[in-house]
Amino acid sequence: MHNSLHFRNGKTYPGREIAINLLLAVCILGVIPREVLAQSKLAASGKSPHCNRDNGIEMIKQQIDFTKTFKNSIQRITVLIRAADLLWPYEQDRARAVLAEAFELATENEKENEQKDPQSLILRLQIPDQRYVVIRAVAKRDSAWAKKLMQQMLKLDAEAGEPSATKNFNRLLTAVRLLDSANQMISTDISAAFVLARTSLNYPASGALIRFLYRLAEVNQPAADQFYTQALAVYGDKPMREFLYLQAYPFAWRNTVNTPTFESYIVPANFTPNQSLQR
Repeated sequence: MHNSLHFRNGKTYPGREIAINLLLAVCILGVIPREVLAQSKLAASGKSPHCNRDNGIEMIKQQIDFTKTFKNSIQRITVLIRAADLLWPYEQDRARAVLAEAFELATENEKENEQKDPQSLILRLQIPDQRYVVIRAVAKRDSAWAKKLMQQMLKLDAEAGEPSATKNFNRLLTAVRLLDSANQMISTDISAAFVLARTSLNYPASGALIRFLYRLAEVNQPAADQFYTQALAVYGDKPMREFLYLQAYPFAWRNTVNTPTFESYIVPANFTPNQSLQR
């Protein structure tokens, strides 16, 4: 199929996948909620609805199948995640299969990104690892499964035969991505956020750890102080280049300059420095 849109005026427009995604969002978002809200009214009036649950579910399934025509894997993953989320309350097994498919696609997508530029931290961080995107989506529905997918992903990464320098780089990248995902989940699933953050302690420290701590402190500073204590114990015997990242949090510093990379942080307005942690 050609990656284009054809209109009556005879003109051809690029970006069919994007248009399909927008159409999918408009249609699916309205199908099931509208049916749920209007069901009783339609039943009372005796009218035959054009948009009911069965039709809505069938349309979602059709859109899932249609994603196989997408050339852009990230767009396909995005649509699969949204479709699975809508399908979950009605056909959970099918929704799980869709999320599993999205995770496989995400794994392949990350392999391709590694091959393009394996040792550019900045460039790799600019392209979100779609595996974490899928894991965050799964965690909203099934935290145990999300944890299993994360362990599977990290195990495969650890077993990859890589040169020492590349392996160290990827370990740092993993820590940053785990903490970035934890950051995003604080407001929706703090338990899942803690799972990701604790896992990150098995990897090198970075400014991402302090950003997570400040974000957590904005919601629950006692919990953030406690997690800082755990991090302090873990990184206490690590190389100084890692340990120095931890100096910022107890003193509410907004940046660190004596670390391997310059880091800046957003300190919550309600943050209270903990004197015991300073000591």
